[in-house]
Amino acid sequence: MTTSDEDPVWRIAVQVADCFSQGGYAFVEDDMIDSLAATLRTFLERAGISTSDDVTDLRE
Repeated sequence: MTTSDEDPVWRIAVQVADCFSQGGYAFVEDDMIDSLAATLRTFLERAGISTSDDVTDLRE
């Protein structure tokens, strides 16, 4: 799994973690960002929500 600014889902996971902590709801440790990103990715796939990666895959 990519853990860099190149992966939009990983960047979103960082933002979600920040929202959780800013809201006083939960604190997601940095070493758990990959797991959060994987959960978000799985949610999108299972919900059938298209992403920009889907469009890129079709172009290749």
